[in-house]
Amino acid sequence: MSSIADASAHLTVTANQPTAVGSPDARSPTQAKPFLIVIGDAARRGEPPPPASRLIPIGDLLPIGRAVKGNGWTLSHRRASSRHAVIRKEATGYVVSDTASTNGSFKNGHLVEADAPLSNGDLLFFGGHAAVFRLLTPEDAEDIGHGLQSPFTQVASASLAVARLEAKLRVLAPTSSEVLLVGETGVGKEVYAAAIHAASGRKGAFVPVNCAAIPRDLVESELFGYAKGAHSQAIQPKAGLVDAAVGGTLFLDELGDMPHSAQAKLLRFLQTREVMPLGATRAKQLDVRVVAATSRMEPEADSPGLRADLVGRMGAAAITLPALRERREDIGAFIDHQVAASRTTDTPFEIDPSLFFALCLYRWPRNIRELTNVVHTATLFAGVATTMTFRHVPESLLTILDPQTSSAEPPRKADGDTSRRPANTRRPPRELPTRAELERELSTHQGNVMRVARALDRHPKVIRRALQQHQIEANAFRVPKRP
Repeated sequence: MSSIADASAHLTVTANQPTAVGSPDARSPTQAKPFLIVIGDAARRGEPPPPASRLIPIGDLLPIGRAVKGNGWTLSHRRASSRHAVIRKEATGYVVSDTASTNGSFKNGHLVEADAPLSNGDLLFFGGHAAVFRLLTPEDAEDIGHGLQSPFTQVASASLAVARLEAKLRVLAPTSSEVLLVGETGVGKEVYAAAIHAASGRKGAFVPVNCAAIPRDLVESELFGYAKGAHSQAIQPKAGLVDAAVGGTLFLDELGDMPHSAQAKLLRFLQTREVMPLGATRAKQLDVRVVAATSRMEPEADSPGLRADLVGRMGAAAITLPALRERREDIGAFIDHQVAASRTTDTPFEIDPSLFFALCLYRWPRNIRELTNVVHTATLFAGVATTMTFRHVPESLLTILDPQTSSAEPPRKADGDTSRRPANTRRPPRELPTRAELERELSTHQGNVMRVARALDRHPKVIRRALQQHQIEANAFRVPKRP
């Protein structure tokens, strides 16, 4: 049983995740056609192919492999076989079949051992390549293609949900209209706010403000400033953050954390474009565009939430940014973008295929911010190495796939491959660590099984099995806390 198949024991991949803007499942099935949207290639550090090759129409039959030409998907990774897999239309829908490939084909982390039916949103892995099965209308495919050719942000998106929201933002950006962005923490609200400002043509500065980080009793004075003598510390007048954004864009992040009194004053400013600093007697006119964001519209125990009248003033409707788990098509592009930003050399760099698949399968509860942090740290840990492996990522990802003890037999070479087996392909099974190895590493790492697993380059499950066989108690090596 392959390590990727083992992933199903550790996480659940929902095939038909609803997207925040324009769910693909809302389309008529008679109009939608099947496509593969390529996520990326592990040998190219997750980088997807050029925009013209990202969307692959399936038709009635799609052969997949290194030797495939013409109407098929030509793979390039060394772990791919000449004739790796095929997707075909059946009476009941579309199925994927492995065609006796060397390293297997996988759907949502499960080894494909027979015809596997496909649903919208399924993740597929072939060799070192990853893709998403999508049902798209011709209009959907056109929208995605336009978004890939003319990205609104630094990372071009192959997500239909993102393509539709970016189409709206392209229309709104050059206007003076306020924009309210809504989405989970880490989905990139500030990135989109900056992109709106860049596309607006406004000559002033982009001024980001984290409303949640300003003490509530100081919000009004920080935003709108104060006059001399407004309070005991007001020896001199102070301009507010709104003044700093004159001629530009003021980005108010986590607007729902702003006290309602300050929200009322902001509403007044949006209506009149006039600001009355604390302690002042005369208002001043300011040319400032406001873009706001929030991760929650409703009040909570630690948040006042957004005033309904302020929401009504912030544009016709909020723009909802999808979570990363709803746009898995873009994971490879985000990984490649962060690796490029983190590496200091131009030497070739790739990702272990099993790790790349794990990054695609992981649900990323903290979204793009979490992914970029993980990849940045892993790139730094990799150093001068040419491959990012499970050694370089946080322990939370080690529970998804076992990159080392994954096959009952050593893998055969791909068709036509006369080279030696690459170091990052699957290994034959190894003997369990010895008692001496376990006790040495347990002493070094004070009984931490995860760290022992990293040090021995083994999966934590293997270490626990070895501890049980040798009747070793890991807790005995822990250093007791001081009273």
